[in-house]
Amino acid sequence: MKNSNARLELDSQRAWLGGVCAGLARYLDLDEPIVRVAVVVSALFIPKIMVSAYLITWLVLDRRGEADPTVTTKSRYERS
Repeated sequence: MKNSNARLELDSQRAWLGGVCAGLARYLDLDEPIVRVAVVVSALFIPKIMVSAYLITWLVLDRRGEADPTVTTKSRYERS
Protein backbone atom coordinates (compact mmCIF):
# COMPACT_ATOMS: atom_id res chain seq x y z
CA MET A 1 0.00 0.00 0.00
CA LYS A 2 1.41 3.35 -0.97
CA ASN A 3 -0.95 5.48 1.11
CA SER A 4 -0.80 4.66 4.81
CA ASN A 5 -3.92 6.77 5.45
CA ALA A 6 -6.06 4.70 3.09
CA ARG A 7 -9.32 3.40 4.54
CA LEU A 8 -11.32 0.43 3.40
CA GLU A 9 -14.52 2.02 2.05
CA LEU A 10 -17.07 1.37 -0.65
CA ASP A 11 -16.20 3.18 -3.85
CA SER A 12 -19.53 3.89 -5.53
CA GLN A 13 -17.96 6.00 -8.29
CA ARG A 14 -16.12 3.01 -9.78
CA ALA A 15 -18.55 0.35 -8.60
CA TRP A 16 -20.21 -2.28 -10.76
CA LEU A 17 -22.42 -3.85 -8.16
CA GLY A 18 -21.94 -2.54 -4.64
CA GLY A 19 -18.52 -0.91 -4.64
CA VAL A 20 -16.83 -3.60 -2.54
CA CYS A 21 -14.29 -4.71 -5.16
CA ALA A 22 -13.53 -1.13 -6.22
CA GLY A 23 -13.01 -0.09 -2.60
CA LEU A 24 -10.83 -3.11 -1.90
CA ALA A 25 -8.78 -2.41 -5.04
CA ARG A 26 -8.33 1.20 -3.98
CA TYR A 27 -7.28 0.13 -0.47
CA LEU A 28 -4.79 -2.48 -1.75
CA ASP A 29 -3.61 -0.20 -4.59
CA LEU A 30 -4.53 -2.75 -7.28
CA ASP A 31 -6.50 -2.54 -10.50
CA GLU A 32 -10.23 -3.19 -10.14
CA PRO A 33 -10.35 -5.95 -12.79
CA ILE A 34 -7.78 -7.99 -10.86
CA VAL A 35 -9.82 -7.82 -7.66
CA ARG A 36 -13.09 -8.51 -9.50
CA VAL A 37 -11.64 -11.59 -11.24
CA ALA A 38 -10.25 -12.86 -7.92
CA VAL A 39 -13.65 -12.46 -6.26
CA VAL A 40 -15.48 -14.21 -9.10
CA VAL A 41 -13.00 -17.10 -9.22
CA SER A 42 -13.20 -17.46 -5.43
CA ALA A 43 -16.99 -17.40 -5.63
CA LEU A 44 -16.90 -20.30 -8.08
CA PHE A 45 -15.05 -22.50 -5.57
CA ILE A 46 -16.58 -21.29 -2.30
CA PRO A 47 -19.83 -19.56 -3.26
CA LYS A 48 -21.57 -19.44 0.12
CA ILE A 49 -18.58 -17.91 1.88
CA MET A 50 -17.84 -15.37 -0.86
CA VAL A 51 -21.44 -14.23 -1.28
CA SER A 52 -21.80 -13.93 2.50
CA ALA A 53 -18.51 -12.03 2.80
CA TYR A 54 -19.44 -9.69 -0.05
CA LEU A 55 -22.86 -8.91 1.41
CA ILE A 56 -21.52 -8.39 4.94
CA THR A 57 -18.75 -6.14 3.63
CA TRP A 58 -21.25 -4.17 1.57
CA LEU A 59 -23.49 -3.66 4.61
CA VAL A 60 -20.71 -2.81 7.07
CA LEU A 61 -18.42 -0.49 5.10
CA ASP A 62 -19.10 3.21 4.72
CA ARG A 63 -19.35 4.86 1.36
CA ARG A 64 -16.29 6.80 0.33
CA GLY A 65 -16.41 10.29 1.87
CA GLU A 66 -19.32 9.64 4.25
CA ALA A 67 -17.27 8.67 7.30
CA ASP A 68 -14.77 11.52 6.90
CA PRO A 69 -15.54 14.13 9.57
CA THR A 70 -13.79 16.84 7.56
CA VAL A 71 -16.30 16.50 4.74
CA THR A 72 -19.23 18.78 5.41
CA THR A 73 -22.51 18.27 3.68
CA LYS A 74 -25.67 20.25 4.11
CA SER A 75 -28.87 18.56 5.03
CA ARG A 76 -31.56 18.74 2.40
CA TYR A 77 -33.72 20.56 4.95
CA GLU A 78 -31.08 23.15 5.81
CA ARG A 79 -31.43 26.56 4.19
CA SER A 80 -28.50 27.97 2.28
